[in-house]
Amino acid sequence: MRRTLAAAGDSAPDEVWQRYVHLDSWAQWAPFIADVETPSRELQPGLTGRVISVGGLAVSFQIIAVDPLSRTWRWRAQIGPVDLVLDHEVIARPSGGSVAVLVVSGRAPAVLSYSPAARLALSALVRP
Repeated sequence: MRRTLAAAGDSAPDEVWQRYVHLDSWAQWAPFIADVETPSRELQPGLTGRVISVGGLAVSFQIIAVDPLSRTWRWRAQIGPVDLVLDHEVIARPSGGSVAVLVVSGRAPAVLSYSPAARLALSALVRP
């Protein structure tokens, strides 16, 4: 299953992109994230690590691709046998601000379960 989610806000596209790039900021816009454990603190292809949820759930991940010029990146997140592929894009709005777009791909129960949290995070990501 594939599901596309999007949120528009007043933050500039470059600011939103930097919130993705700097892993230490993830917990600021995604309230369900307590920590990101990685050998690097910046988004880069091939990076692996774990996202630790507020409840202690650990989600393993690998960054598949990062394109700063188009402000896109792709990663695979996995908990046991369940995995999702997440494609992110930050788009400039003609009226100012930005739109954060996320395409989530995986088995329907996982995509549907993750969607409410993803919507919340996207909305916070694009707010000043």
